[in-house]
Amino acid sequence: MADYGIQLDNLQIKQDHRALNFLVRGETRAYGHGVEYFDFHSASQPTIFARPLSDNQGTAPHYLIKNGNQYRAYFLGRVEVFVFSQDQNRRAPYGIEIINEAGNKFFSTGDYPVKPAGMFYLPAIGPNGYIQWEVPNSHHIAYNLLNNRMSIAYGSGMKTITYWRDVVKRVGNAFRIEHAKVYEGSARGDDHYYQNTENIGALGKAAPTAICLINIANIP
Repeated sequence: MADYGIQLDNLQIKQDHRALNFLVRGETRAYGHGVEYFDFHSASQPTIFARPLSDNQGTAPHYLIKNGNQYRAYFLGRVEVFVFSQDQNRRAPYGIEIINEAGNKFFSTGDYPVKPAGMFYLPAIGPNGYIQWEVPNSHHIAYNLLNNRMSIAYGSGMKTITYWRDVVKRVGNAFRIEHAKVYEGSARGDDHYYQNTENIGALGKAAPTAICLINIANIP
């Protein structure tokens, strides 16, 4: 028996290459009114994580546009984006590839799978309320917020309208989910408040949702 190395005994590999593997990363670019965007290419349906770039800054996924294999992801606030997919176009310059009995790639050292650092259920949060968790190495944590929740209040006296939505903040060594006020303004006549709030596409504040956290420290 060798003191080190690889030993394979009676190995039967029947699974396929279904793991979500790292595809691309990059920082968002400004779009306008606090919204940012990130463009990328993926041959399969992507899963997107975001890492806040500043402490105590509200961030959130906004919406995703698909045009063939080209995607544009919009976010509230500036973030670093990490895209994962089932694409098999990444090939390591050296290392190991394992083929299953069907002749399809099962594993490659060019893959960068990650494990969740935490999955948290999010209860209903009232306007300006929040919940948070202590997260080790918070600067290396990215998140996937599974739903957006939004609430609206109309002030009949002053004819104002206020919007809240769930945002994600990194606060020191904690991650915070806050039902934060993102817009307050006049609701009279032809005022332009819609420019800042359209296309949010969110659920009500009482809808169940969750957040998944991953550690991206080892992703190149």
